[in-house]
Amino acid sequence: MNKVSFIKKHSVYIFFVMIILLLTSQVQLKAVGFTGNSFPDISEDLEECRNDLLKGENVNLLEIQDKLNRISEKLESSKMADYVKPLFSDTAEALAKLKFEVAQRNNSSIGKSFSDAIEKIKNIKKQCSWIIKPAQPMSEAENVCPAQPCKGEPGYGKDWLVFPPSQSAPGKSKLQPTGFIFYPGGLVDPRAYSVSARAIAAEGFLVVIPKMPSNLAVMGINKANQIMLEFPEIRRWVIGGHSLGGAMAAKYTGKNPGKIHGLALWAAYPSCSDDLSKLSIPALTIYGTNDLIAKQKKLNESMVLMPADSSRIVLIGANHGQFGFYGVHPGDGRALMSRHEQTEKTVFHTVKLLRKVALQPWP
Repeated sequence: MNKVSFIKKHSVYIFFVMIILLLTSQVQLKAVGFTGNSFPDISEDLEECRNDLLKGENVNLLEIQDKLNRISEKLESSKMADYVKPLFSDTAEALAKLKFEVAQRNNSSIGKSFSDAIEKIKNIKKQCSWIIKPAQPMSEAENVCPAQPCKGEPGYGKDWLVFPPSQSAPGKSKLQPTGFIFYPGGLVDPRAYSVSARAIAAEGFLVVIPKMPSNLAVMGINKANQIMLEFPEIRRWVIGGHSLGGAMAAKYTGKNPGKIHGLALWAAYPSCSDDLSKLSIPALTIYGTNDLIAKQKKLNESMVLMPADSSRIVLIGANHGQFGFYGVHPGDGRALMSRHEQTEKTVFHTVKLLRKVALQPWP
């Protein structure tokens, strides 16, 4: 049997492996936070299997089956973050089908198995769409242009967005130079928070929104360090964030208590491993009653982890996605207040916290 005829005979196997290779590339496994031993680098293993299938008459299907078993074991034993695990369940099932077909050499069922695999791959691509392309800003946010971006032009793809403080804000002369670092929600373009950032800056506070690696704050928890070094004139820093960004802002606060003077969480709460209750800084938790992403029970239970000087603001009718301008958040509840009203109230309470920090006597 020559190589051409072999490829024709086993084209289903070859094409199936190539599709999985393409899938793992599109999902960008490394981009979602896997490093070192926790990264299930199945793409290289699948590449090796594909090369084995192309050996022509010298192919050893039992050896390929053994390699596929090892790939499955690596996938199952990898230390994935909880929020990424669901993305790989269908990949594991597709691998199992491929192993079965290789072992049985059952050509009568390969057509249906192939069709099923294609459908699963389509579903995986749909699940991963936010990793491939983050939630984009609505026109209201996209049209906001910071006057003085820190690096390069303002917008998606740069290090961060900067909103300089208004020098004509009421009572500005009485405020200590205070900055607000805001971590975006997971898989959300940072420009989606430009409307709120501009409104906060208009009250006399520097606002900086960093672009997170792969749009996941969990991969850029220490972004605040770079920002603080860039603005040495700022004497006090408040950090905050939305959703996953808020949780990571809380984590940063716990690890850097001397650097942070206030914390603002929008539809977010600290994890059980981040106990901030002993910190003597003012803090804010604000969320909506129609939020089906950050559950009220979790938010209420987490208040014991917040600093003693914490305020809890509940917005009746607000939901999760309207803390930013990026459209409808998948799985969210229907808001009973407008996006602009929710933004206005969120900004009001955040500015109140910032003013409290900025008016405190300097030690």
